Amino acid sequence: MLPVVRRFASPEPACCLVCRRHATAIGQRAGGKRVVWLCDDPLCLELSRWVFGMTAGALNEVERAAMSDAGDVAGQYLDSIGKTDFATLDQEEWRKFLETFVYAFETAMRTQACQAVYGENWVSAERK
Repeated sequence: MLPVVRRFASPEPACCLVCRRHATAIGQRAGGKRVVWLCDDPLCLELSRWVFGMTAGALNEVERAAMSDAGDVAGQYLDSIGKTDFATLDQEEWRKFLETFVYAFETAMRTQACQAVYGENWVSAERK
């Protein structure tokens, strides 16, 4: 295993196991198996052991649901600027669309993972 400094100095970034954001130097060894990398969001730290133990099929469902949720948010951005044809977006609008999707996906991954772990009645702090 590479030392932390060398690991995060590599040209290939590590992604958080839960939300897929850029991982920080937080590693967790789940069940004596390989180390997984996490971002610094407390919810990701809490969820990591459950997400690590999910089957590939269960994690695929979480990811698909998060993609759908993020697509809805990114679509709302497009509606707000009155454009739905990607070819008509200028560089700044395209960047904002991608940023909106990525940030919404990160949030949706946490939300969907919470629902998978804690059940459908889980309510995020943002919804309270």
